[in-house]
Amino acid sequence: MAGALLFLKSHITSGKLLVMVGTGQGIITIAVGLIIELLQGGIVYANNYVLWLATSAVGLGIVFSIVARSIAKPAPSNVRG
Repeated sequence: MAGALLFLKSHITSGKLLVMVGTGQGIITIAVGLIIELLQGGIVYANNYVLWLATSAVGLGIVFSIVARSIAKPAPSNVRG
């Protein structure tokens, strides 16, 4: 959310940094959680974790942060606009 506010106030570099940190932290947390579920209960519990993630606000937040990161990439220098 802080990254989005910085984008709104035209602080693009700071906003990109916060979005990047948040996305990386979210992806690492999901990967570690999924690995732990696989080690503890096998594929059945891991499937429940994936289902929860896909239908929760956490999952939507991660999807939105990835989309925001891709939108925030600067245009190539050879493109004039």
